[in-house]
Amino acid sequence: MVHRKCHKANLGCTRCCEQMIPGYNYGAHEIIGEFCSHTSITFNPYHHQHVMNSIGDALDENCEPNQEYWEGISNILINCEYRQTANAKISALDELKVFSINVRSLTKNIDHFREEVNFYNKFDVLCLNETNCIPDNLPNKTDDLLLDGFYEPLVQIPARRSGKGGGLAIYINKRVCAHEKIECLNLELDPADKSAEFQAIKIHNCKGFNRTKVIVNFYRSPSHEVNKFINQLEYVLRKLERHSRKHILFFGDANIDLIKYDTDSASQNLIDILSKHGFVQTVSRPTRITDHSATLIDHIYTNNIDQTISSNILTLDISDHLATTCTIKLGSSSRLNCAAPNPTANSKNRAKPRMFNEANHNNFHRLIANETWEEALNENDASKKFDKFCETYTNHYNTAYPLKANRIRRTHERLEPKPWILPWLEAACARKKRLFHDKIKSPTEQNMAAYTKMVKFCDKHVNIAKQRYYKKQFDMHRDNAKNQWKIINGLLNRHKCKHSENFQLKEPDGTTLSTDAAVSEKFNSYFSSIAANIKTQISTRQTFDPGGFQEYLHGSNENSIHLSPTDPIEVHKIIGGLKNKATLDTKIEPLKIANSSHNFTTALSHVINSSLSQGIFPQALKVAKVVPIHKGGSKTDYLTVHRMSRDHYSMSRGYIKRAGAPEKESKMARRSLKFVSTKLNLRRRFLKEKTVTTKNRRFRTMIFSSFEFRVLGGCDNGYLEFDTGMLHKSI
Repeated sequence: MVHRKCHKANLGCTRCCEQMIPGYNYGAHEIIGEFCSHTSITFNPYHHQHVMNSIGDALDENCEPNQEYWEGISNILINCEYRQTANAKISALDELKVFSINVRSLTKNIDHFREEVNFYNKFDVLCLNETNCIPDNLPNKTDDLLLDGFYEPLVQIPARRSGKGGGLAIYINKRVCAHEKIECLNLELDPADKSAEFQAIKIHNCKGFNRTKVIVNFYRSPSHEVNKFINQLEYVLRKLERHSRKHILFFGDANIDLIKYDTDSASQNLIDILSKHGFVQTVSRPTRITDHSATLIDHIYTNNIDQTISSNILTLDISDHLATTCTIKLGSSSRLNCAAPNPTANSKNRAKPRMFNEANHNNFHRLIANETWEEALNENDASKKFDKFCETYTNHYNTAYPLKANRIRRTHERLEPKPWILPWLEAACARKKRLFHDKIKSPTEQNMAAYTKMVKFCDKHVNIAKQRYYKKQFDMHRDNAKNQWKIINGLLNRHKCKHSENFQLKEPDGTTLSTDAAVSEKFNSYFSSIAANIKTQISTRQTFDPGGFQEYLHGSNENSIHLSPTDPIEVHKIIGGLKNKATLDTKIEPLKIANSSHNFTTALSHVINSSLSQGIFPQALKVAKVVPIHKGGSKTDYLTVHRMSRDHYSMSRGYIKRAGAPEKESKMARRSLKFVSTKLNLRRRFLKEKTVTTKNRRFRTMIFSSFEFRVLGGCDNGYLEFDTGMLHKSI
């Protein structure tokens, strides 16, 4: 019977239920734990036979309103299963796959994410909560959190001042959309309210579809009140009502166990609030499992169950929480409004490695020694002569140093295997993951003991193998400080350039340029007009004296310049002085091997002399791949971004040495010509250099005012061409 003060009539209140129903305060897995596994206890209040749906008069299933809708939700929850990470598949072209986990400190686990980046690249979005991370406190700021294949993470610092027990981060895969299509939503939360943390983003044009998705990442600390969290969640839901026609997904750790939905008022209130705004839960099994509990506290909510394909739980052991995933439909592949993205486009476009060994070096030396270079020497035009020379050299290079053939990978081999992880250790790590999956699905004492033993074994031998590998590397390079720093930078993840692949510039009027063509055109316009702008500034100065260069340039002819010819001895000396480092695919070491052949140096000197005598600079040397390098200040200001190029620098040095002026003036001319060949920083070299003499300043001003740049046909690739004729004329 109910007590007298019960306000719920015959239904009974909590006190009534505690007195009348045995085991009311205990979960199902606690009552029948001896007879079934906790993993068989699920959350599914939408099923027709659920105990909550048995209250009241029974209805015919066929007459149940919205029966098809409830069955759709129930099927998603029924099909939610524990999956091994090895069975995870990359998202399809018309799907968006989201990964979520309570990471328990991002900085501690960032090495794991980098080592397993090929696995995480299978997902389009990574939602991480409880990151305990403040990027400003890291040595390299956000650069310490970068992942290959993903844009710079969107990090929200923890609500607590200590930086612990909170924090959110979202990684967007580069194949999902362009960087400017990612928008951070301001939820206008009260900063004084620390009951929960929310982070919302909006992704436009997902994978080329005209679809906008809203993803919300959230976290609630178990020490904060549940009611305050629910109130703040309802406020966020109201703020997102204007996006209600878009597909919205919530991912996060609410620290509210939905397994106890039948008896827990907080779980019921949470589901009711979300259902009121059209959201349903898609995870049905426990996501945090210990030896004494199993709770479903990591949630996924969606407002469009029809476009939700599946939700699953990954048995990942980097945290005490399991990872959750959700896959949604973007549309039909035939409805793409642009070129469909390549699922593997996020992986780096690596150049295939070549086979460099002593046998191939000898083969290359033999090919070069037997080459007569007749095809190149028989050409009359200097530019064609140079092209034919490069073609012959490249053919011998490709023949002697073939590309390595793709080999069959081992069963458990990673795409980028670590050198200290031997095949038997790879197999052991894979077995550890399988044992963890078995432990989660069937937490028997035998499975738990086997997993614990394998964890200790793998951790021990991985650490030993890593220590031995780096000790061997440091011993091998004990006399080479440069290689030692390469090893150290590799350990600190500072061995890779952090150039942005999606460069953006801002116009003075505030317009943002983000496409490759627009950014390239802006750079071309700016750099091609530098000479004219500087010349205009010089002409307007009243104190500038254009004279003075006659002191060291006597009898100059405006229409000609004398350049003495080179010889094989000088070419041999220049190539011998080059440093052994790679320039794109061509390495310096084979070039030095070719340098030992007299026929090679003779042919190359002949090509250079032909160019000097005809006054033709080879067309191939005028084109360079230009890379924007940020030098400080705003990253969106083109005045603070310098353009570095990769070109045939070794070939250009042969032309630099040909200035037939006195030694002092020749050095200045070579320095100016070197600038032209490598296109270094124009402003610093010619405007901001202070420690120069008056003669030097006048000379560089005269040289600089004669530069003329031209944009090659089509600026999409960001190429520049400079005219050396005017420069030769000035010298």
